[in-house]
Amino acid sequence: MIGNKLKELRVKNSYTQSHVAKYLNISWAMYQKIEYGESALSLDKLLLLCKLYRVSPNYILKGCY
Repeated sequence: MIGNKLKELRVKNSYTQSHVAKYLNISWAMYQKIEYGESALSLDKLLLLCKLYRVSPNYILKGCY
């Protein structure tokens, strides 16, 4: 699940959900829903997260679909 990978990356980089949400220009609640799998991750947000964590989209999406 994408949310598990996002949480793993966030914790590994010592970021809070609020920090990542601010970086993505979305609310903390919306980011939490993405991590919990309750909301879809848009392509533009995926690319921003790749930039933040310095990983490829394949790294985040691998095994998720």
